[in-house]
Amino acid sequence: MRRHRLAAVLALLTVPVACASLYGVSDLPSAVDAGADAGAHDAKPDVVARHDAHTGLDAPSRDSRVDARSSDAGSDDAGHDAGHDAAHDAALAALAVSPNPAEIAPGGMVTLTITLAAPAAAPENIVVTGLPSGVTAGAAAIPSGSTTGTVTLSGNGSVTASVTAFQVTVGAAVGTGSLITPGATAALDTTFNQSGVRNTIPAGGGSGSTPEALAVQPNGAILVGGASASGNGAWELVRINEDGTLDTAFNANVVDVNQGALMPSTGYVAGVGVLPSGQIVVEGFDNGNASLGVMLFNADGTRYAAFGTNGLYEDGPPQSLIQNQMTAAGGIAVNASGDFAAVSNLMTSGTSNVLITQFTGASHTAQKTHFASPVYAEGIVYQSSGDIVIGGYTSQYGAQFYVKEFTPSLSAVSGFGGDFGPDAGSTNQYLTSVGLAEDTAGNLYVAGTDNSADPAPALLTMTSAGVAQQAKGYVIPGPFSPMNGSGYVGIACGPTPGVAMAIANGYDMAGNIVLLARLKFAGGLDTSFNGTGYVTSNTSMTITYNAVAVDPFGRIIVAGNEGSGFYTFRMWP
Repeated sequence: MRRHRLAAVLALLTVPVACASLYGVSDLPSAVDAGADAGAHDAKPDVVARHDAHTGLDAPSRDSRVDARSSDAGSDDAGHDAGHDAAHDAALAALAVSPNPAEIAPGGMVTLTITLAAPAAAPENIVVTGLPSGVTAGAAAIPSGSTTGTVTLSGNGSVTASVTAFQVTVGAAVGTGSLITPGATAALDTTFNQSGVRNTIPAGGGSGSTPEALAVQPNGAILVGGASASGNGAWELVRINEDGTLDTAFNANVVDVNQGALMPSTGYVAGVGVLPSGQIVVEGFDNGNASLGVMLFNADGTRYAAFGTNGLYEDGPPQSLIQNQMTAAGGIAVNASGDFAAVSNLMTSGTSNVLITQFTGASHTAQKTHFASPVYAEGIVYQSSGDIVIGGYTSQYGAQFYVKEFTPSLSAVSGFGGDFGPDAGSTNQYLTSVGLAEDTAGNLYVAGTDNSADPAPALLTMTSAGVAQQAKGYVIPGPFSPMNGSGYVGIACGPTPGVAMAIANGYDMAGNIVLLARLKFAGGLDTSFNGTGYVTSNTSMTITYNAVAVDPFGRIIVAGNEGSGFYTFRMWP
């Protein structure tokens, strides 16, 4: 079973004095206890719900400009004028806001560009409403005949950390945006469940339930997948609203026996993805049937019955490998067209095989390929070209990072990727990976551990063309002390290109446990994060961390188990 456990310990995410607003050692446990379940029965509208409420407003209709005329003198002109005005008003009914989301710091400013779908017939004021306390919009307008204008938002020194949906109105046109007023770097985001932390016991899962995968929806809602603590485990999936409350309706639908196929009662969820349609795809390992499992849910948590068998697709080893057993699931990827692909691992005669299963088109038709190679796949992503990239490690030459590309028709791309290690062809190192991530520029990141001597964290970065950025294919980002199995156990990218967040398992040179690190594409730590590039924790609460994600607003989400179910926290970047 693919369970990369980090028995890291967290009661305090240690930050420099500049970030001293974070909870103290004695405060965090009580804050967690008091806030973890606050509002669990009172789900609030999330960011997109607030956006939808704005965009659902009826645009004001304009007065008719058609004069009453005699039918023989101007009926044709009147009809033409009315049609023209209606078309013009419809074109004006939508506008775009950029950047979206926008970010403003206390005492700072940000300029928004407002774009209409058609030129303004007359000068139109830009009106911004719904801004958080301490943020104001300057006077601005879009000139007659133009489609664009700018408006400047200014924040005073009392702006509090938040993500706020606001509305922009220009005449009859209405649009929405999101404004981030970030908190101190690496500080817990207390807009999340009032504490920055949410502790959730999945229905029937028990306190030992362990999260294995995270996905974040465009509205900031968080999907947590994993395994229950009972027997051989069971698939678990819960959704947490953007504000940290539980989405009780969604979570009830997921486990409703009347909503379609039940999630497998053994095994674990290894990957979660969100389709452009809002549907949710879950991939995992069905331990009872030794098979790959993929489930497709509607946005409300009900099963999409047209997929597989009543919402569940299961596939054992290919016929050519029928005597062999599937050993683990490796993750799920979704592209902009709504296709999704899963990667899993097979074992045959002691050699690992990789199985890729892709689901395409409106009917989610399955196509698959497998290749026999001593490779263990740990992650999968889609490139903008539609190609699929898998990442993992190989036992060749001891063990090395491994990256391979496939076309949309699942044909291997020659010359892309391969084996990467400090000494290719040598048996002096043993690299193991834990995941693959892709940033918004198409750069690839494989993170794991170099076990060649004293264990150390290892990072492989590659361009979208498969060109490794380090001389020997990987780099050991510091400053970590090579002790106690130091390494990375999860990696994810967010809206900012050139960096990735990794869950760490190791110590800094002062002996502090490293919880999270922000890694640069060029190699090394991004010291703009927390002043050091990483966050440490103390030893007053034992927690096993397995999954990391970055939401559309750049906030960092980590999930683990601290003995009371799914333990999820969110922090500012």
